[in-house]
Amino acid sequence: MENVSAIEYRLSVIEQTLMELKNVVLKTALQQKDIDDLKNKEEEFLKAINSHDKRIKTLELQPLQEKSNRWLFIVDTTFKLFITGTVCYFLTKIGIPK
Repeated sequence: MENVSAIEYRLSVIEQTLMELKNVVLKTALQQKDIDDLKNKEEEFLKAINSHDKRIKTLELQPLQEKSNRWLFIVDTTFKLFITGTVCYFLTKIGIPK
């Protein structure tokens, strides 16, 4: 009889331990789900921040880009006029057949 009560006691302790382990596993699974959700939200926030950074850089560089485009036009036009003038000068020195 003592053996039966000892076995029943051990079984009840094992059942209790299994229930505790089951609760721990469930809590861990729920925590993992929460962690995964937080990771996904973090990725979304990082993507949003990076896109905002790109927009900010574009807006910061826009006035400089406009100024550089103006100077690029001036330099290109000056270079073209210089080349045209140089070619005309050499053609007049060589002599254009009339």
